[in-house]
Parts: sequence; structure tokens; C-alpha cells
Amino acid sequence: MKNPSIRARLILGTGVLVALTLWGANVAIYRAFKRTLYKEVDSQLLVSASLLAKSAELEANSLDYEWKEAMKSAGAPEIAGVFAFWDMKSGKVTKSPELGDRDLPLIYGGLNQPRKESVTLADGRSARVVGILHYPFTDQAAIDEAARQGRTLRPEDYPQVVVCARETDSLIARLAELKGHLTRGALATLIAIWASIFAISTWSLRPIREFGAKLLARSESDTPGESAIPRTLPSELVGLARIFNLALGKVEKSREREKEFALHAAHELRTPISGVYVTLEQAVMRDRPAADLKQRIQEALHILGGVRVTLNSLMRLARLRGGLEGSTRALFEPDAIVREVLDSFDNMVAARGMDLSADLQTDVPAISNDRGLFKAAASNLIGNAVRHAPAGGKIHVRLATTGNELILLCENTLARNVELSQIDKWFQPFHRGSEAADDEGGHAGLGLSLTREAANLMGGKVDVDLGQDLVIRFSLTVPV
Repeated sequence: MKNPSIRARLILGTGVLVALTLWGANVAIYRAFKRTLYKEVDSQLLVSASLLAKSAELEANSLDYEWKEAMKSAGAPEIAGVFAFWDMKSGKVTKSPELGDRDLPLIYGGLNQPRKESVTLADGRSARVVGILHYPFTDQAAIDEAARQGRTLRPEDYPQVVVCARETDSLIARLAELKGHLTRGALATLIAIWASIFAISTWSLRPIREFGAKLLARSESDTPGESAIPRTLPSELVGLARIFNLALGKVEKSREREKEFALHAAHELRTPISGVYVTLEQAVMRDRPAADLKQRIQEALHILGGVRVTLNSLMRLARLRGGLEGSTRALFEPDAIVREVLDSFDNMVAARGMDLSADLQTDVPAISNDRGLFKAAASNLIGNAVRHAPAGGKIHVRLATTGNELILLCENTLARNVELSQIDKWFQPFHRGSEAADDEGGHAGLGLSLTREAANLMGGKVDVDLGQDLVIRFSLTVPV
């Protein structure tokens, strides 16, 4: 699945929003312009219809339409479009000459209430019409003349309808032209916005590409260093760039540690293997008594025993660091494991004349954690104390629970003063103090490294504290 593009999302999202906005604005403009045009036409037709309505005059003996005279009067406006008069009493229709034999629709509302409609004329053209129902105009002279003739002259007896019409095809054409202009303007605006987004995004993303190229070059370089964050990088991405720098820095440090680890491992294995090679080479260089050969083979086996311990420790450390070995929780009794570990160092403690004491609470409950990792950590801590305490020194081991934690405390005397800054090196693989004593199993300086890795996997930690009188305390804390 292709990864989403910020640029494509901006163009698509902005395009949709702008298109909807422009569509709404164009519809509003079109409708407003249409209303204005039709309002203007209706206004002109209404003026014409009102003028024509006043031209219908009721005489004593006839009804006259004096629209020609009204149009010729000074200041009279021009009649808009065509018109027709209906005498609603006689049914007679009087039309403007332009109509010829064509008719207008009879449209009207209440008395003196104009009615406006859009219609289609007989010739197929679209038109706007205004119709008014009204009474003809009459004067007092006509009323008096009708009275002398014995008649009552009343305008309401002669209702009239005047209809004015004007074609709107030209308006429709203008509106269609306006619609075309609005559509082309909206498309031009949309294209301009898309082009602007594309250009701005390209300009804004260039520093990201440059920084990415620097990170790639940094990852492939043998002499990596922190990649400078471009000043042109958007401020929203500066934090992400710093995180990348920090992450790559950690990766580089890890790579350096692994490289150093491999070099130390090669060195640690090369020395004993060379010793085995030399021992066996001397054994076969000339004929030797069986007792001499047996002794040399035993020496080689002793060296290989140390190599085996080193290899096992290396493999365990590599598996722990690489995540190949995890923590398996099970219920076990920690005091029994500590006693077992203490018993395994009895011979070495006795040979060096050490004073080893243990304070193991009898009420320490069983805990649910990784039994193998706990035993390895305890063995390494106690073994570290035995190897680094001077001959005749004191070692004290204590096991207790506090709240939800189990604490294994191992303290021993030192042959000389040390600084806290030196202690950090003790947790580095292959670091061995000069005062460390050799044991029969071999010692490669991996114990504290393995202890810290095991504690991390168990969800615990390892702390170190320097006490008075050349005493150092290691504490292993794990959750119960």
C-alpha cells in the first residue's frame, strides 16, 4: 500500500474546500445578479403598465384607450415591451401594434395589485409579464353627460386588465454568459491555488529532503556525527528532526559498543586459544613420557574450560541484548536459590580465607519471576564480591522484601579506594579489575554486564553504593 502524500492531501483537501466555497459564492452571485436583472425588468414593466392603465378613459358613450397620446405627452417614459388591454365587460382586446396577430396571456391579480410571471410567448420566446386589474379613468364632465342621457356612469362597471410583456431571451443569454465567466474564474482560481500549494509544498519539503539525505549519509558513514538541522526546516518538524538525531546518536553509540564488544570478545578468545595451541604444540614437538603428556593435556583442558565459560557468557549476553532471550515467569523461592549459590563458592571462599556471612530472612515469600535470570544475577553478584574482595576480606549477603520488591544486597571490602566514576566501567563487558582473583572456571569480566541485562528483563535494577571503610554494596531489586 502506497504511503499517503502530504502534498496530495493538501491539494485534494484544499481543492474540495475551495471548490465548494467557490461554488457557493458563484451561486450566490449568479442568483443576486439574476434577481437584479429581473427586478429591473419587472420595475420597467410595472411603470409601463401603470402608465397604460391611466390611459384607459371612460367617456359618456365610449371607452377610449389613449395610450398613444399618453406616450406622446411631455416627460412620459418609454413603454417597455409589448402590451394588451382587456375590457372585462365586453371581452374586447386592444393590443400594441408590435404584437400583430399574436396574443399575450391574460394575467392579473386583485384590484390594482400587479401580478408578475415568467411565461413563454406564442412565438416561443421567453418573456416576463406584469398584469394589473383596474378601473378606467373618468371625469365629472363624462358623468354629468351620462346623467343627462339618463344613465349612471360608474367606472367599476367597466373593469379593465392591462398586461405588459418583455422578452427575456437576452437576459437569459446574459445570465449564461455570466455563468460561463464565473465557472472559468472558479477554475482559474482553483488551478492557481493548486499550483501555489504545489510550489509552496515543494519549497517547504526541500529542507526535509536535504535533512533526510544528511541522515542517510550519516548512517552510512564510518565517522558519524550529529546532522545539523537546516535553518529552513519548518518549525513543526524541528522536534522530529531532533528526535531523529537523538535516535541515530543512540544507534551509533550502540554500534560502537557492539564493535568494541566484538573486539574484546576476539581478544578474550584469542589469548586462551593461543595458550591451548602452544601447550599442545609443545606436547607433540618431541617424544614425552605419558605423565608429561597427560599434564599438558590437562593444562589445555583447563584453558578450554575457561574458554567454554567465556563463550557461554558471551552467548547469554548477546541473546539478552538482542531480545532473543526473554523472561519466563514462574513461582520460586529466592532464599533457596541464594543458599545454593552461596554453597557453590564455599571452596573459593575457604581457599582465600574470607569471612562470608549471610542474612536470609526466613519469612521471604515465594515470588513470581524468572528463576533462571534471578539465579544468574545472584551468582554473578556474589561471584563478583568473592573475586574482588582481598584475601581475608569480608563479604555479607542479605535477602529481604520491602513492599512489592525483593532486594538482594551483596557487600564486600575492597583492597583500595575506588571512585564512583570508575564503577560504571565495571558494568562494561570484559572489564576486570586488577585486584580480581582468578578462579578455576575462568573469568572474562562479563558478570556485572549479564547481571544488569538480567535485572532489566526481570523488570528490576542494579544499584551500587560506596560505604565507609572500603566497603562497596551491590543491590539487586526485582518486583515480587
